[in-house]
Amino acid sequence: GCSQDGNVTGPSAQSGKSFLKLPAVSQLSQETEYVVSQSIDGSVGGQVSINENIPGGPYGQVVFNGSLSIPAGAFTGTQNIGITFDDAVTAAYYSPSPYTFDQPLSLTLEYSGLDLSGINPATLDFVYERRDGSFERVSYDRIEVDITSGMLKVINARLPHFSRYGFID
Repeated sequence: GCSQDGNVTGPSAQSGKSFLKLPAVSQLSQETEYVVSQSIDGSVGGQVSINENIPGGPYGQVVFNGSLSIPAGAFTGTQNIGITFDDAVTAAYYSPSPYTFDQPLSLTLEYSGLDLSGINPATLDFVYERRDGSFERVSYDRIEVDITSGMLKVINARLPHFSRYGFID
């Protein structure tokens, strides 16, 4: 969750809910974490772009694509903003953590190539994981789901602090 020693791949549950799982990664891949980072001056703001592919799934690969926008004045000084995805769940750990912002950051994130056949779009949500393993809903503009093509997207999720964020059903 919000602590430095949070486990990116550890289980989480709240009322039987957990982060949505990614399809098994190809035996040919050795990676289990995918990290993007950018040095950002808080007085200027900036953006961290996300574009990662992992082998596996019903379409041959899972793609996570998006951007984390940092408004000018979100924090003071310069920070190395990092996002760590793992190849097990539709969640990522955002760092440095714990870190609270003067203005929320905006995240748009899309996963494609997923098997969403058992997903109910009406109960899907985008959340952050608290230190105790429970989830709290994040404010966002909307979630898009295309079960046929395996696409899952959150648009303009507002991140007031860094933690572990992801999709639950």
